[in-house]
Amino acid sequence: MPLQVMGYSEEADLIAESKPNTVRAERPQKTYRTVICFDCQHLHKVSGLSTSSLCPNCGSYIDLRDVVIKDRTTQKIRTRGDVIVEKKGALLGTSITCGNLVVDGQVAGSIYASGNVTFRSSGKVLGEVRCGHLLVEKKCSVQFLQHVLAEKAEIHGMVTGRFEIQERLLLSRRGQISGSIQAKSMVMEAGGQLEATMEILPRPLPPIPAPLSVAKSQPCLQTSAVTPAESLALWASESVPSPSE
Repeated sequence: MPLQVMGYSEEADLIAESKPNTVRAERPQKTYRTVICFDCQHLHKVSGLSTSSLCPNCGSYIDLRDVVIKDRTTQKIRTRGDVIVEKKGALLGTSITCGNLVVDGQVAGSIYASGNVTFRSSGKVLGEVRCGHLLVEKKCSVQFLQHVLAEKAEIHGMVTGRFEIQERLLLSRRGQISGSIQAKSMVMEAGGQLEATMEILPRPLPPIPAPLSVAKSQPCLQTSAVTPAESLALWASESVPSPSE
């Protein structure tokens, strides 16, 4: 128990006594996050302040840092943190594995995100996309050349591709979808344009499979890989016009 100072005696000795501390400073609570191993898909908890971890099941290294892409690069990104592609940034011919992804620049490779994927700029995605929530903002035109698998999706711009949505697909009044769609449910606002084959499933789609890096038992997916040269050539071949207001 802390000492409570009472004053001084006539002999100038300090007078103090022990009293219980009725007001105690609150200790900051430790925060934890759940991390999935890239290789064995094992779930384990780590501190919220950690920048890396080792899988207790297989010993694989897991990067937990956030990444900001400011220039053009073909470097493979694999982290359980968040990734931001800035306006002058471009990821060509490789893949991104992350938590959340925000695209203000260009992403031509594959995308594997456990959280949200937000497109704020127009472009082409040559690889497949697997994420929790897909969001294409207004005035953006995105072409997906391979499958898009997501739990939820919101389309406020223009998209083209094959979409498999486990839960709800929202098409806003300024949105436009071309291609094919499989979804459990769909909400289409007045003014939205749908030029696609639509299949509403009575039961939810099966869980989104593991990314290419861990799905070793699926050799057919290997054909979806895109080389940096092919990615750069297709990405630079033509620009995608933005949809009108």
